[in-house]
Amino acid sequence: FLAGSIDLELSGLFQATGLSGIVVGLDAYASLVPNSQDAQIDIRFVEGTDLEAARAQVEEIVDQYPTLQVADQSDLREQSREQTLQALGFIFGLLGLAVGVAFVGLANTTVLSTLERTREIGLLRAVGLDRGALRRMIYFESMMIAAFGAVLGVVAGIGLARALLMALEDQGFTVFVIPWPGLIALVFVISLLGLVAAGIPAWRAARSNILAAISYE
Repeated sequence: FLAGSIDLELSGLFQATGLSGIVVGLDAYASLVPNSQDAQIDIRFVEGTDLEAARAQVEEIVDQYPTLQVADQSDLREQSREQTLQALGFIFGLLGLAVGVAFVGLANTTVLSTLERTREIGLLRAVGLDRGALRRMIYFESMMIAAFGAVLGVVAGIGLARALLMALEDQGFTVFVIPWPGLIALVFVISLLGLVAAGIPAWRAARSNILAAISYE
């Protein structure tokens, strides 16, 4: 404490909620932390109290202090929900940015891969591979790369989320839920993006001249 130390009698144990792990009496706290101010006041009404009327009385008092606000359990839940949605919005923004960068990288990789295999593609066309089959081959390769990256990212994300939850257990975060439908949909969408990324390389490879491709160095 700021004013020193003091021996206190242990009255009981409770599970910490993340707000505070130690609770002391008001008299002891005032002597150890001089000039302190209240940051939060919890009010519990007796059974049978008209909650709306009681809240109106509390708000009438609080209105005298512009920096204070009244919040019941539903208000606190709504505030927590809004904060969670803001955090999720930020996370999804980062996810969209990462997917965009990955899409550009995959498209670039597919273009370079088809250019490096120009001679191989010409030989395949020479032995009877038609344009449609060649396009499907390139599409399939790109989709498999995208799907593999998505699955790897999902597995790594689940592991990191589990580790983060274990680190925050003392603050009351104990429920671990994996949104399988959303993750499966994400892998599917990323696989489709792999298909889109292969569009131009597959079209160029299918329209290439067979003799020019075979003689390509």
